[in-house]
Amino acid sequence: MKQNQYELTYLIDPSTSEDARNSLNSAVDEQVTALSGTVSHDSPALRKKLAYKVARQDSAFMRVMNIEMPAEKVLGFMNFLKKSNGILRTTLLATSMRDRITPEVLEKHGKKKGKGGFAKHDKKKDMHPSTGSGQEKKEVTMQAVEKGIEEALTEEVK
Repeated sequence: MKQNQYELTYLIDPSTSEDARNSLNSAVDEQVTALSGTVSHDSPALRKKLAYKVARQDSAFMRVMNIEMPAEKVLGFMNFLKKSNGILRTTLLATSMRDRITPEVLEKHGKKKGKGGFAKHDKKKDMHPSTGSGQEKKEVTMQAVEKGIEEALTEEVK
């Protein structure tokens, strides 16, 4: 059975006790494995201030997970999440497999030339095809993306 990649985010009622949150998180993990899926990455449930009230709550515990699951099992999994007590809202996004690039690989295969800079390139290649604007593309490393995600996930409600 083909496994598809998904990113699951769910909000837990802030009045839920820590033990109940832990058992809810465990139940979600167990449900993923029961449906022939795997959890490839997960973050702890962190308390977040919500931009708008959800079920009359202005804050919630948010957990983000990357899971792999057969597409035909997703509907049953979402029904399980909707029926779970304590979950205020869920979001399931289909994602593609992300390759991780280590700094060593970037350093080894990067196009460094000259005094600490990268090789110059043709700006015409970086122009947007429809507008022809000369906005240069900025290179984004996986390290920078992961750092930004970690900072966003560790931000706590004050």
